[in-house]
Amino acid sequence: EPITIQLRYLQTLTEIGTEKNSTIIFPLPIDMLRILVGDKKPA
Repeated sequence: EPITIQLRYLQTLTEIGTEKNSTIIFPLPIDMLRILVGDKKPA
């Protein structure tokens, strides 16, 4: 489900943000991620 993917994405960003590290995050809209992975289903 699209909402599940978005929630997991936000959880991951939260986890990374609370750690002391040098990770750089480039947030992308979910629609762009679908294009990159080749998902042809409409949103």
